[in-house]
Amino acid sequence: MASGPLSSNYVGPGARKEALRKLPENVRRIGPRGGAKGGPPPYAELRAASSFSFLDGASPPEDLIARAAELDLPAVALVDRNGVYGAPRFYRAAKQTGIKALVGAEVTVGDRNAPPPALALAVRAARRRRDSEEEQEQPPPIAPPGADGALPELPRLTLMVENRTGYKNLCKLISAAARDRPKGDPRASWELVEQHARGLRCMTGGEEGTVARALRAEGLSGARRELERLVALFSGRVHVEIGRHHLREEEHANRALIDLAKRLHLPLVAINGVRYAAPQDKPLFDVLTAIRHGTTLDAAGKLLAAHRERHVKSADEMRRIFADLPEALAGNAELAARLDFTLADLGYRFPEYPLPPGETPASFLRHITWNSAPARFRPFSGKAQAQIQKELDMIEKLDLAGYFLIVWDIVRFCLAENILAQGRGSAANSAVCYALSIT
Repeated sequence: MASGPLSSNYVGPGARKEALRKLPENVRRIGPRGGAKGGPPPYAELRAASSFSFLDGASPPEDLIARAAELDLPAVALVDRNGVYGAPRFYRAAKQTGIKALVGAEVTVGDRNAPPPALALAVRAARRRRDSEEEQEQPPPIAPPGADGALPELPRLTLMVENRTGYKNLCKLISAAARDRPKGDPRASWELVEQHARGLRCMTGGEEGTVARALRAEGLSGARRELERLVALFSGRVHVEIGRHHLREEEHANRALIDLAKRLHLPLVAINGVRYAAPQDKPLFDVLTAIRHGTTLDAAGKLLAAHRERHVKSADEMRRIFADLPEALAGNAELAARLDFTLADLGYRFPEYPLPPGETPASFLRHITWNSAPARFRPFSGKAQAQIQKELDMIEKLDLAGYFLIVWDIVRFCLAENILAQGRGSAANSAVCYALSIT
């Protein structure tokens, strides 16, 4: 193996993990190139769902990471359905093995006033069965099947976190999609997606994606229209996903997507769309699929995946599958290198205080402090003014103005509502806290 930066070395799994453990977290990065100079790019699985995708993923986050470590994958993205609940466990397991744990989510999109999709209907039907006092009572049909016997489900967007802003926007989008919706039926309007697109990269997804749905329903013109909508929302941050699971209809769709990507100058990304860790986990995934569609294994038919292909695969296996599409493998490595956010980058940050236009936290804190001080300090002596100025300078230097504003807002609310509030702690006797009536 050639020598060089750790991110571009492929050595034995044990040696790589041990070396990665010794590095600072921000150094653990996947580069756009892999192996020896001029060798094949590394492969990172960029769309894996865990058991935190309710009835749509069969393996816990730890199993996905364990399998990825066995196969020496440098990075994996957990992209669960309508949530990032599994991300902490996923990150914790990945940190122990030196794998870079990327963050994303599959967000359901659609008309917020439309009838609920199959998953929500199945949950409600299960509750009706559970709550029914008459054992013989038959629940009403869950939902009318489509032409292929499948229950209708809304399409999804696969959104990848590129930076801290993206993580914040993804969390806000997921929360907004669930707000004022029945449990189990979150969905984001396109307006919500547009409002929270910054810091996120969009992959077109597999068969459940909006582009694939449009391709099946309206052909190339519909798929192109959907892709153009994504390009307008995520300018320069759209990646056309290509998955191969030995299905003839999937390859027909891939040919159309490759053609559209060339016409619109969009990068291809090779993805396996993982739903379980290893091939032997496929039967469990089949059971979950049947439950999700409110049917039995015997009656599920084509609702079940035809082959055991949605498991974590090695770089060598993915290179064989995509031997005729090296640009898709290169697109995978390039995107993995651009996704520079993990939960290690979160740290603790104070909530952002809503500021008037043109103000910074420090300038607004100075404004309200000087406005309030004359009424609190009587007389408002030069000594008091000098102390306030000294404290404000120190607060700005330590970047604590936002914290003071939040505490001031809480105390102000308590005073207005006649709620007892008392400032305590090491800053309790400060001139700024006194001026703001915190103490």
